[in-house]
Amino acid sequence: MRVRRSHLCLLSVRDDDVLDIDALLQGDATVVTQPRLIGLTGGSGNEIRLDDEMFEVLRGVASTDWVSKKKLVKRLGFSGTAIDRLVKAGLLVSDKKSTKHTRIRSEDNAMRRTGWNIPAAAYHRTSSWLNFKAPPTPDAPPARLHQELLRESRCAIDKRIRQSGPPPSHFHNRRENPDVELPAPPRRSSLHQLLLARKSTRAFDVGCDLTVEQLNTVLYYTFGCHGIKTIAPPLACQKKTSPAGGAMHATEVYPLISRVEGIAPGIYHYRTQDHALELIEALSVGQAAKLVTKFSAGQEYFAAAPVCLFFTCRFERLNYKYPEHAKAYKVAMMDVAHLSQTAYLVCTELELGACFYGAINDDNINRRLGLDGVSEGALAAFALGHPDPRGDGQEFSYEPYDPVAERRSGSR
Repeated sequence: MRVRRSHLCLLSVRDDDVLDIDALLQGDATVVTQPRLIGLTGGSGNEIRLDDEMFEVLRGVASTDWVSKKKLVKRLGFSGTAIDRLVKAGLLVSDKKSTKHTRIRSEDNAMRRTGWNIPAAAYHRTSSWLNFKAPPTPDAPPARLHQELLRESRCAIDKRIRQSGPPPSHFHNRRENPDVELPAPPRRSSLHQLLLARKSTRAFDVGCDLTVEQLNTVLYYTFGCHGIKTIAPPLACQKKTSPAGGAMHATEVYPLISRVEGIAPGIYHYRTQDHALELIEALSVGQAAKLVTKFSAGQEYFAAAPVCLFFTCRFERLNYKYPEHAKAYKVAMMDVAHLSQTAYLVCTELELGACFYGAINDDNINRRLGLDGVSEGALAAFALGHPDPRGDGQEFSYEPYDPVAERRSGSR
């Protein structure tokens, strides 16, 4: 077997509170702080405790050159157990032919090839979920459920206040009084009204399908291409309705369709080149609903939406312009946020309910779409459909607030 160090290899020192054994033997239960070395594993994003031998192995193996286990053991002067543990964890990449090690090797190669910044890659991997399932929502009428959730939230907040003190204020002021008091905003236009009408909806009407025209409108005016600019052949950029870092527009969208008139249920990819859908996997309505719940980390209410859009980033394209750049991953997050707000506004104009969410099983989505999570990977989701007029008991009903009127009344 040959090995090399993973391209993604981060070490940290953590403090553990442990019993002082010497003091305990003398009848004194003293707790002392003991530092320990932690290694962040390559493709999985898991953590492993490192002993001295494992640390020495990592110090003695390059990430670019293969070395045989036999030669490494001879050079370092200790057994191969530490090497085996590092291979199992993914901190060492091996040339083993098993499915697991082939996948680890492939992800490591992709990480190296696509120009990831190492700390950003570590965050990307450690924040990805696989088979996570949120606690089920209680089965209750919306009004009662609303009261139940308020009670649970109140209990959780009270506990947090006891532990950490009061939360930061919802208004943030740097000093007691402002320096420039702004006048009331100008008369509201249709755009202003649209912005004020935007809200998140988690309750969708299962008896009301989307039309092709509605889905067509959301896709075209949120993700569609409206212009092309060739920067330096063959590098070209698309013009879209939302901005993107470096004009790279690395975000892709995969509609998971359950109920759209005239379109069979399944997972699709939206092709901006020709404003069309390509089928990734055909599904039944029931299969699509179950898959939405799986992808959405057990949030069952999204299964009622006729369409869920899953956002991915083509990191290989973004990193092509910003190789190993510490800001590139942050740009990917901002790109998705821009698109979500645009999608919200388009849905609001169409009188559709919508909800953007980041609590997704990233790795389940990647595997189902055939993505490695490194060259391209899932980041977020967006459910849309006709809102259920009964609600679901989880939506806020806000009290109107006019900051200028509040200021003039002196009630702030």
